[in-house]
Amino acid sequence: MIGIVVYGPHNWHGWWNALVDIGLAGLLAIPFMHRSGRVRVLAACGYLVLFQVMFSWTRYGPYLSKHSFDGGPLGPLSWVFCLLLGSLVWDWLAKGKKEAVFWNSILWGTGLTAAGMILEMEWPGIKAQWPFSHRCMTMPFTLLSTGLAFFVFLLFQCLDRFSIRLTVLNMFGMNPLALYVFHLLLVEIFHFFLPREMPLVWILASLSLFFLICYALAWRLWRDRIVIKI
Repeated sequence: MIGIVVYGPHNWHGWWNALVDIGLAGLLAIPFMHRSGRVRVLAACGYLVLFQVMFSWTRYGPYLSKHSFDGGPLGPLSWVFCLLLGSLVWDWLAKGKKEAVFWNSILWGTGLTAAGMILEMEWPGIKAQWPFSHRCMTMPFTLLSTGLAFFVFLLFQCLDRFSIRLTVLNMFGMNPLALYVFHLLLVEIFHFFLPREMPLVWILASLSLFFLICYALAWRLWRDRIVIKI
């Protein structure tokens, strides 16, 4: 509901952005979250295959390419793959075996990244080349981006292993939803005042100002220990 309000209730084609997709993906994941890791992986793959079938062999693909983004109305079938695979990380952490977390992240990250690259290619006599598209949330993109997410998680694990603490990440991680909504509103304000084309120096200056404004809000919430939840 927050996503629909933020993205505009008057334009249902524009609803299918991060907030709505994450919410619906969470609902799709609920029946499997208490099941074993193997069942969650199978469910994630089933959802993703179903989405790719709908995209490649029905009229949904052409519709999505022209009228919507982030996978469109069926996009949560692809987004839930990332969520269910991400739940494996909690399984590893709960066991308390840091070495296993390290190697599992490498194996899953490498495997998913390679699978995304392979499935993008044309397989002569079997399938045409599948688009690698965030707009459409196709299988190659979802697999590769989920693989990269495991590598990003691994990076944070390495920082934690060496007791490296980045306060700025704590600030932004404390209220991610509130800061995400705030940055969308800020983008609209910047679009209103800034021209579409600017010299590089003005682009960098605008980006710096944008970050500083977001940082100021994150710092204030962090300093006052305010956590905004749904």
